[in-house]
Amino acid sequence: MKKVLFAMVLAMAVAASAQALSVALVPSSFTVTPSTIFTIDVVISDAMAPGVEVLDVLVLFDPALVEAVGASEGSFISAQGGPVMEFLEVLPGSLSYTVTRLGPESSTGSGTAATLTFHCLAPGITQLGYLVQATDVSGDIILAQDGFVLVQQGIVPEPMTLALIGAALTALGFVARKRS
Repeated sequence: MKKVLFAMVLAMAVAASAQALSVALVPSSFTVTPSTIFTIDVVISDAMAPGVEVLDVLVLFDPALVEAVGASEGSFISAQGGPVMEFLEVLPGSLSYTVTRLGPESSTGSGTAATLTFHCLAPGITQLGYLVQATDVSGDIILAQDGFVLVQQGIVPEPMTLALIGAALTALGFVARKRS
C-alpha cells in the first residue's frame, strides 16, 4: 500500500513539474542613459497544452524617471497562426498590455510573448514592477507571476566635462613621464 501511495505522489510530482510554465522579463537589470528608448521582452517558458490563450501584463514605474511608449506582440503568441487581438493602455506610471489568441489553438512552447517599450526621462534608479497573468482557453488562470526589473539611468557627461577630464589625464601623464 505504501508503495502504491508513493508511486501516486511521485506521478503527481512529475506531472506538476511538466507544467512548469514560467515568465521572465528580459533583461532583469540594466543601465540606460536619459533620453534613450529601451525595450524589455516578456519571455514565456514551457507552456504545455492546453496553452496560453490570453496574456495580461501590467508594469508600474516612477513616471518622473520612465515613460511607457508602447508594446507589441511577440512571436510566441502568433507562432500557431490565426488572428490575435491586442489591447494597450499607457498612463503616467503604468503600462497595461493584453494579447489574446483568437485562433483554433492556444500558444504552447517557449518564446517572446511581448516586447514593451519605454523612454528613460531622467537619471536615477527605479524598479519596473510587473504582474503577468496567463489564462487558458477555458478562462482558467495558469500563471500569475510578479517581480521587478531594475533600471539604472546613468548620467551622460557633457562634452566640456569630458574635455576637462581628458586634459587632466593628459597633464597627469606628462607629470608622471617627467618624474621617471
